[in-house]
Amino acid sequence: MMNTTSGEKTESHSATGYKGLLRIPTIWIMMFALFNSAMSTSFVNPAMAGHLESFHLSPPVLGLLFLLSGAFYSVTAPLNGMLVDRFKCHLGGMMVAPAAIIISLSLNGPSPFLPLTKSLPLVIISQIIFGAGLSTLQIPTYRNTLEAAEKAGFEDGTATYGLISGLFEAVYSFGAFVGPTAGGLIQQHFGFAWTVTVISAFHLCFLMMFSVFYIYKKCKRKEEDINA
Repeated sequence: MMNTTSGEKTESHSATGYKGLLRIPTIWIMMFALFNSAMSTSFVNPAMAGHLESFHLSPPVLGLLFLLSGAFYSVTAPLNGMLVDRFKCHLGGMMVAPAAIIISLSLNGPSPFLPLTKSLPLVIISQIIFGAGLSTLQIPTYRNTLEAAEKAGFEDGTATYGLISGLFEAVYSFGAFVGPTAGGLIQQHFGFAWTVTVISAFHLCFLMMFSVFYIYKKCKRKEEDINA
């Protein structure tokens, strides 16, 4: 009987937990960031093969170019985790990350709005910035989501971690679906350069949205310090 009751409580908490999470505005902002990162990665990685065809690269060199973004993601992810954990700079990092991703995608195209021509050095630089920018965007997202949930009354425990992880998986999978699907359709009609420009626009929207959120958080914190 005790096990049945415990299971019913857990199931009930999960059923209402997602509704509670989705009522928190910060959660939506963080999920937008996660969606953008998944969409960007799932489009750029498969599309790079066709984008690099004009350079007539050997398979080893082509493989190295594909590894660049992943390698720099792996290198910078622990550093970003340390910065978030020790220096509590998870909000500031998310201001820099979308700007870095916008720059990397604009260079990779290159964007039609830039007076640049496609070149191998630009692709290399863009891949490096892309990997570092993605880790800077994704690593603080979980921490921000968890803090927002705790402030809204969720307990700091495995039940909350499970809810957030499930939401993360759902949003990331949706972004990974939209990236190659919508991105491939846009690329078919307008080309790679315009497609990465459209994806950059999503990151620009997030950057503006998060800037307002960041300024609001700073002002609210100052007001709380004054009142204290």
